[in-house]
Amino acid sequence: MLLFAIVADAKSRPFPRGRGVCPICLGEVRAKCGSIKVHHWAHVCGQDCDTWSEGIGPWHLCWQDCVRPEFVEVAVGAHRADILGNDDTVIELQHSAISPAEIREREHHYGKMIWLFDATNRFGGLRSGSRFFFSFGRTRHLQSCLKPVVLDFGEFLVEVEALTDLIKGFSGFGILRDRAWFATKHLSTRRNERPLADNAKRTVSLDVWASRPPWKLTNRPTEWRDPELQLRKVYEFGCPYLPLANSQGNQLARQDWPVWWDIIAQFPLLANGWTQADMQEMQSLLGGAPIIFDGLLRLMPARTQDLQARVGPETMTKLLQKAQAHVDAGRIPVLEDAAVVRLRTLARSQVDSAQGEFLARLENGRGRRRWLPSFSE
Repeated sequence: MLLFAIVADAKSRPFPRGRGVCPICLGEVRAKCGSIKVHHWAHVCGQDCDTWSEGIGPWHLCWQDCVRPEFVEVAVGAHRADILGNDDTVIELQHSAISPAEIREREHHYGKMIWLFDATNRFGGLRSGSRFFFSFGRTRHLQSCLKPVVLDFGEFLVEVEALTDLIKGFSGFGILRDRAWFATKHLSTRRNERPLADNAKRTVSLDVWASRPPWKLTNRPTEWRDPELQLRKVYEFGCPYLPLANSQGNQLARQDWPVWWDIIAQFPLLANGWTQADMQEMQSLLGGAPIIFDGLLRLMPARTQDLQARVGPETMTKLLQKAQAHVDAGRIPVLEDAAVVRLRTLARSQVDSAQGEFLARLENGRGRRRWLPSFSE
């Protein structure tokens, strides 16, 4: 199916009883202007010369209609690029299913290109802060893409940062965008005067998880600092977060390691400034679990009554200073006064316990032999 044909040496949209020439093979095409399908051109021979061609639907048109005709269905070798965007980057509009082999073939053929997939009503996902975590369900072949990928969910777009199954239940994550962002970044030199079409409709399908989404809801309010805005924000209970599996197999080292370790190593923007050593240190101090909350890796501490401490007051003071730095960076929530008091109390009890044990050992004689010099030798 063609949106444009050559008529009188110019690109033309289909019109009733129209005839033209295919810009690729120069074969004769005939306009199809029925009341059911989108108006298009069809080869008279009955077979499209471009084997990559797919049917033209409303989703294709909403993007192609905002681009000048000379940049729509542009011949690139033996194939037609859906849109030739800024800097002659091919924008491949993909609505129907596509195999990994076809993905590799197109990426190799076009070279400089971007995938724009129709994700409406097909993929599952969760909005989390400025990010969106999505699941392809059964369409996991999209993980074969090596070129940049943008997903169109209708009401919003997702500029994919990573395709990964590291986070259980999801296929990847990206930054939330809108249609104006895409038009400005990729189509600004190709636009016509038509406004962007409104493609808002139901955007997310939960069927990919069989009604059991892979996120949980917080069970208590938490207060966080936003380092960029220099503000505090309170999140009421019931906010969604992504739990991280306890561990995954390390085949090279033949051992297990936490999933958050991989997140820190592979995705710095998602890691929120954590290092592995800092996370281990804070988790040892505050308990709890690393989670993805509001689009970033954070540590949700244990409840105040469940906090434990096995260090002395001096060490505790240093750890609480470090914890405050993580609070200021938005990596852990603002610690309740009661939590700080409990940790300091537990630290002092470590000293009291050690002193009591030492005195008891002196009292029963074991301490004398261990700690005092022997004058009989």
